[in-house]
Amino acid sequence: MNASTKRLVTGKRNLLALLCATPLLTACYVVPVHPDGRVYPPPGTHIGQPAAPAVAQAPVTIAAAPGPVTFTARLYPSNEVAARTGVIAGTVISPQDGKGVFTIPYNGDTLSGEATRTSVGTLHTGVANAAGPRGTFVRCNYRMNTQTQGIGECLFSDGARFQMHVGG
Repeated sequence: MNASTKRLVTGKRNLLALLCATPLLTACYVVPVHPDGRVYPPPGTHIGQPAAPAVAQAPVTIAAAPGPVTFTARLYPSNEVAARTGVIAGTVISPQDGKGVFTIPYNGDTLSGEATRTSVGTLHTGVANAAGPRGTFVRCNYRMNTQTQGIGECLFSDGARFQMHVGG
């Protein structure tokens, strides 16, 4: 292959590469904006130059994040061991992010831990666990029927079983 043929083949390859890459590069650009939505000045604009006329924009309203919600968890005995303790009232403080702080008094001890949503699809379920300083612990499984009410079952380390009502 002589030099002019090589240049012709190389030129055709370069042209083909350019033609193939061109559709990938069309209509894409980035416009930097301030957090409030204003566009930064275009490149080459210097401080002190007259600014472009301002365009009126509607104010951007950002909703405040909901605060923590406190749910009451009432536990009703469902076996003989639990009947010795009677009805118990605890709390779940939820920051509305799928986790919460679960606190419940039990036989002179205060158990604390966490409640975590385990929802799948439209089934709004969760698990709550708590433990006390004397080694007592509880595990509860629950299902929320609405945003503020649910039912479940709790099993304590001493074998006590309770039906739980959340919210109300």
